[in-house]
Amino acid sequence: MHCCCKMRSRYSLKKAFLSVLTMCFIMCFIMYLFQLQFRNVINSEQDHALMSHFNLPGKRVYPATVSNTKLIVSNERSAIKTDSFKSKFSVENSTVKQQQMSKVPGVKLLTKTPNTNTFFINNQTYLKWLFENKIFMTKIDCSKVALGNINELNKSIELQTAIKYVDLPDSYFINLTQDCNNFRQNMGYITSHMTKEELHFPLAYSILMYKDIEQVERLLRAIYRPQNFYCINVDGKSRNSTLKAMKAIAKCFPNVHILSPSIVVRWGEYSVLEPELLCMKHLLVYKWKYFINLTGQEFPLKTNYELVRILKAYNGANDVEGTQKRANKHRWAKSGPPPHGIKPIKGSVHVILQRGFVDYAVNSPVAKDLLEWTKTVLIPDETYFATLNHNPHLKVPGSYTGIPETGPDKPYFARYKIWENSEIPFPSICKGKFLRSVCLFALGDLPKLTTTPALFANKFHLQYNPLLQKCLEDWHFNKTRDYYLYKKKFNTSFYENLSFVKNKI
Repeated sequence: MHCCCKMRSRYSLKKAFLSVLTMCFIMCFIMYLFQLQFRNVINSEQDHALMSHFNLPGKRVYPATVSNTKLIVSNERSAIKTDSFKSKFSVENSTVKQQQMSKVPGVKLLTKTPNTNTFFINNQTYLKWLFENKIFMTKIDCSKVALGNINELNKSIELQTAIKYVDLPDSYFINLTQDCNNFRQNMGYITSHMTKEELHFPLAYSILMYKDIEQVERLLRAIYRPQNFYCINVDGKSRNSTLKAMKAIAKCFPNVHILSPSIVVRWGEYSVLEPELLCMKHLLVYKWKYFINLTGQEFPLKTNYELVRILKAYNGANDVEGTQKRANKHRWAKSGPPPHGIKPIKGSVHVILQRGFVDYAVNSPVAKDLLEWTKTVLIPDETYFATLNHNPHLKVPGSYTGIPETGPDKPYFARYKIWENSEIPFPSICKGKFLRSVCLFALGDLPKLTTTPALFANKFHLQYNPLLQKCLEDWHFNKTRDYYLYKKKFNTSFYENLSFVKNKI
């Protein structure tokens, strides 16, 4: 009897062991299938940890078609809806006017492949899907950081210290853009003009970039609208793969163009100004109201709707920094006096210009004479636009008629940029670190970045502070969403009363 009980006990143990083993096998198989499904998106333990740090509710997952990719941190929503949505609404929109590329002297731009430019434009169903939920991170509360909450800031800094951000490689974008519809949808591009006010006030952009294509793509995504126009110079010193990736992105949009051949940009030389002027020359072929120049390390602080409202309030005025008192006059000491009785002015390369100014800067014989003189000075990009804008006798459209001194009486809002040991145009309170005398923003700068009246900010490095970039992207996207869904209005009275708006040609 005792022996029989013992055998039964062993049999029960063996049966239980086999049951546990079977369950373990089933669980392992399920986990294997799960990993197999996402092996091309997340391929390391580091990526698993980083993805959890940036977990978003209703996350849009990148298509699992690209091998050997790294961490993805973006305004991503759910890809579960994408396939069904694409099958219902991915149709070529005949309202997109494929403008023929005009042959502009000195500028050769990439042609478009028509069959890759199927577009969503003004599709309310797509926007409803895109704006279904606000975007935010679950590990940190960016809104609290933006309000200056010290505890949340410290928590965010600890989180960021614990991770190592890995940029997406150029090959990722080359592969992802093989299907332009998937690229636009999965990345969350707004391919609608949004409002009639925005439709009838198109903008033109130039973007100068050298590397970090992921950061440039994030910038393009934030400012993209189908009614705007974009001209991008990929530095001639860039890797071939970077140029190839940027071309691949551009082919997915009929209004995004790449300068060809690329200009090799060297700091302090005319080559910084040259691609700006080439882009201006090309962009004048199209219809737009204002021109904004950017670099790949900047980000908008205003939505497209806010930009349109502000620039309409500018009423043709240019937003250009300028000074005579603080000018580095040694820069042109050996160049002799400028032509046409022009007084040289020092300013910033970052400008916001009405169309008439751009036409004058590119085509006027007086401007061409000034440009030849400017080529002989040090750092021409900080001289040319500022000088044109602050010599009222030239009658340049939108130029300033007052005393050319950026400061409290004549502010400058084209860029929020903190220089080391400088109070102008913004006080030197940098929560990040200074890189070549310019503040590299960090999470502690978020309260100021989200409240400054400036339109764009410089400078950001994605690897240095990815959480700041993510917080800004979410904040910017959610503002865009709220303006659209709730028909919110943006008060422009502050901008209407600026001195350079009231005192312009």
